[in-house]
Amino acid sequence: MSDPLPGGALSKNVEGMKVTPADDGFGKLWRKRYWIRLTGSPVTPAVLIETWRTHYTDFWPEGSRLYQSPGGLEEGDVVAADLMMIGGLRIGTGIVVIEEDEMSFTLGSLQGHTFCGTITFTGRNDNGATIADVEAVFRASDPLYEIGLALGGHWYENRFWKATLVALARHFEVDSHPEMAMECIDTQRKWRNATNIIHNALLHTVAYLVARYIRRLVQWVKRRGRTV
Repeated sequence: MSDPLPGGALSKNVEGMKVTPADDGFGKLWRKRYWIRLTGSPVTPAVLIETWRTHYTDFWPEGSRLYQSPGGLEEGDVVAADLMMIGGLRIGTGIVVIEEDEMSFTLGSLQGHTFCGTITFTGRNDNGATIADVEAVFRASDPLYEIGLALGGHWYENRFWKATLVALARHFEVDSHPEMAMECIDTQRKWRNATNIIHNALLHTVAYLVARYIRRLVQWVKRRGRTV
């Protein structure tokens, strides 16, 4: 796994940021569902969700991490995330656990995140088989993220959640293939929210890292000057 982002790049994009429902976003409104059937596994939906909530990012593809507490995600938690984006870009951002119960938990985005909206993780039973289900309802937060979705962001996100579900199924010793459904609920963009770009966590992360590099370079030059 790549080295983690420095703490400052994370806290800058998390502290003081408000929760952003889909209506606060800029782009088209999407609903995506990903699910996988755990055929042959005795795991119940409740055990599935408890495992998933407790070891949430253990099932993510390598390169991204969520700084959850050892006890797992709990309702009300505000959690920093270090995400690997398409093209190898890195973003420090955050999420909040909106709600949780025995059969599901829901995460919401914070200002500056790639999307405004929610993502819900559910365990359910279908004809005797437990199904792990992911449903995201969101808009891209700002025009830059909307462009990113069109230039491969959807493909990258779909691959991310399919890989997560495959890893989750393998944890329960099931080799299965995920399925997905994707629909655009509203094709209209909310131009009044285009100013969300001032909170864009990707831009803030890049700016933080560049400034950090410049500070280190200046310090190195000063040290060299004193030794000459």
